[in-house]
Amino acid sequence: MPIRSYFLLFQKGLPFLAALLMFVGLIASKALIAIASVAFVLAALPYVFKAKNWQRLQQQPLFWSPALLFILMASTALYSENKVELMDRVRVMLPLLLLPISMAILPPWPKQQWRWLLASFVLIMSIAVAAVLINYGLNYTAIQASLKHSKGMPNPANDHVRFSLLICWATILSGQLFVWRLGRWPWIWLLLGSFLFLAMHIFGARSGILAFYFASFYLLLRWLWQTKRFLIGSLGLLACLSLPFLAYKTIPSFREKILLTEKNIRLYQAGHIGNYSDTQRMLSFQVALEVWAKSPILGVGLGDLKDEQKLIYQKDYPEQRVMAPHSQYISSLAAMGVLGLLLFLGLFSWPFFTEKTAIFQLFWLLIAVSFLSENTLFITIGANLYAFFYCYLLLPKKP
Repeated sequence: MPIRSYFLLFQKGLPFLAALLMFVGLIASKALIAIASVAFVLAALPYVFKAKNWQRLQQQPLFWSPALLFILMASTALYSENKVELMDRVRVMLPLLLLPISMAILPPWPKQQWRWLLASFVLIMSIAVAAVLINYGLNYTAIQASLKHSKGMPNPANDHVRFSLLICWATILSGQLFVWRLGRWPWIWLLLGSFLFLAMHIFGARSGILAFYFASFYLLLRWLWQTKRFLIGSLGLLACLSLPFLAYKTIPSFREKILLTEKNIRLYQAGHIGNYSDTQRMLSFQVALEVWAKSPILGVGLGDLKDEQKLIYQKDYPEQRVMAPHSQYISSLAAMGVLGLLLFLGLFSWPFFTEKTAIFQLFWLLIAVSFLSENTLFITIGANLYAFFYCYLLLPKKP
């Protein structure tokens, strides 16, 4: 086979390899995430010099949403004094700029291969989740005791919040794969989805569970609106609301998380912060709002947000460790002010009302819910999870 043929084969296969590397990286390795991002950029390079490929990017304006979010947050360099901190944030968020451009100028993907790659993510996640549950069973007493002290269940990502979001997303994808009737035995996706759904509650991280129920509730409302089948839809909504109560009664790890949350809210209301993740998180919100009050219109700048938080912690809460505000929305408010937050919400929300496919809207909801209690875009796993799947779901496909 001529060298040119080998090159063309590698060129066509590189995006699929990069996607698989991204899946494994999101679950278990930040190094693989970086390699996957670079692989997508390399895969796009041969298409950079053809004008028609850039026209494709112009014809798909939704690809610009993550890139515009990146530009918006990076623009606070104009009034951030701590450039080192700002550059560190920008480095982590760089996939928001590079992945949309790289993936948009690639040729259309074969639809079946595109779907099977999503299926491979579900399979990889199922294996990872099975390993987590086996470890939980083998070390039940120790892990259950750690959950009472705001610790997360051990997982390959070493990040229980992001891992719970991955479980949630894999559960949603399983349902979509079943609807698509992918493969010879589509019922396998239904079984895997049921397994992941149960595992999500056993794992007990609230971000993923909350995101799943928000997405499920929206999907039922969407279906009810489209079909007008009010009786079945109402029963589905009732089931959706009752499942968390059933999980509370039957799953010890899930129940422990709920009880711990209730306890931490009472402690915070009583003015006791202590060494609990929930009380510390609520304190980070309070401090961030104090930072925002210093510059309510434009904010203090993304580079200076950490320094401003630190000043208030050292003055009013010296016994507490300095924490960034654990919310993408509140962080945006403090760093970019009211004006920046409104622009952030507009740029982030616009695709939800433009792209009507259910699977895209469910993914958007997952990310939107994660923003409530996490700085998703300031963490490597979170930034790449959002940028990759956002773009992947928008990729043009061919039969």
